[in-house]
Amino acid sequence: MDAGATLSHDDYTVGWICALPLEMAAAKLMMDAIHPSLPSPSTDQNTYILGNIGEHNIVIACLPGGAYGNVSAATVAMQLLSSFHSIRFGLMVGIGGGIPSSNADIRLGDIVVSQPRDTFGGVIQYDLGKVLHDGQFQRTGMLNRPPKVLLTALATLQAHHLTEDSRVVEFISNIHLKTTSRKATTFTRPTQEDRLYQAEYNHRAADTYADCDRSKLTPRPARAHDEPVIHYGLIVSVNQVVKDSRRRDQLAQDLGVYCIEMEAAGLMNDFLCLVIRGISAAAYAKELLLVVPINQVDNTPTVRDTLVNSVNRFKILLDLTTVPVIENFVGREAELDHLWQFFNPIDSQSRKVAILHGLGGIGKTQLAVRFVRKHKDDFTAIFWLSGKDRGTLLQSLSSVLPWLPGQSQTNEATGDEQIEQRARQVLQWLASNGNSRWLIILDNINQYSPRR
Repeated sequence: MDAGATLSHDDYTVGWICALPLEMAAAKLMMDAIHPSLPSPSTDQNTYILGNIGEHNIVIACLPGGAYGNVSAATVAMQLLSSFHSIRFGLMVGIGGGIPSSNADIRLGDIVVSQPRDTFGGVIQYDLGKVLHDGQFQRTGMLNRPPKVLLTALATLQAHHLTEDSRVVEFISNIHLKTTSRKATTFTRPTQEDRLYQAEYNHRAADTYADCDRSKLTPRPARAHDEPVIHYGLIVSVNQVVKDSRRRDQLAQDLGVYCIEMEAAGLMNDFLCLVIRGISAAAYAKELLLVVPINQVDNTPTVRDTLVNSVNRFKILLDLTTVPVIENFVGREAELDHLWQFFNPIDSQSRKVAILHGLGGIGKTQLAVRFVRKHKDDFTAIFWLSGKDRGTLLQSLSSVLPWLPGQSQTNEATGDEQIEQRARQVLQWLASNGNSRWLIILDNINQYSPRR
């Protein structure tokens, strides 16, 4: 980035999300430069730190204080994407709970990076599945893999580390060069002894483990160095803090995971990110970004475009002014069933209109998205249009035309008359005889006045 250059929202391509202010501070210290803040729309309640690492311009966001978990992370990501339209991928970076096992000698200060394995995309949502009649829990589905540009960078960085040392320690050591504040000493490698107690041992209630029975320690050989070890594997995402070592070990045995955390499952399907956990996670994230070629980032579709393409599989046109969807949107089944009972049966004689109304932020758009995904096979075409104002609606209708049978996808409207003409063609198609098995969702409508 040129010194003194003024950047816009569209110049930022990497979204970096943290769960804690401490993690956000560590991310800030990893930036090569901090940029001036940019104004955000009133609908975006996030507060950002902007900066760059090498040629990558980065947006750092943090979950609200005391609001942890998958839903909070998804909300932060959703608002970030609504303000920064050019984000290509994300990073979820912060502290995690290591799960040492016979497969992974994970210790205090190590780093765990989510990496796909077998049928898992890198992160496992612990409670994603169904309870069977006998009370057994069957895990179903999988969360998305990180984007290809990051998986390629992971492979490159792993190759580097086979012949040379990681730069994590270097980046941590350089923190004192960025600031003279005595508080910067907080962001250093942990100096306390790493202790792994037997899983069956019940610790004494205290803020530290200084008074715990050392005879209950699990013996482990000393390492030949004190640098953090980087582990690549599966991370499990849960909705509650886990402090039970027996449950921790059970997770390792059942799922083969290396780390446990609380936010990643809310991001993976709609934020396209890599999860990095550990005390030195921010330093590893910097090292990773430095091996991501900027031209590969420029050639990577934006997260918003990727979401659109994933929904377009069934001719669902998602207007780019619409907020990203939350995959783990739960509940509201009664409303979904009521909507389906209203629209079904679909026949050639009826045109039905349903209105979702209420205060902003209560989940109207997410409810509509959930309905679309649940019943996508029940309609021949589904169109998502923005009804913010007349001009926006006409533009949305015009954009639908190339997707209709017999229409070209390269004939772009350039003037107001052409846009209106294309919009009328779409309306004529919708009104054609026997054509009723379509669904239109009009989003961002502030007022509705039906004709009497």
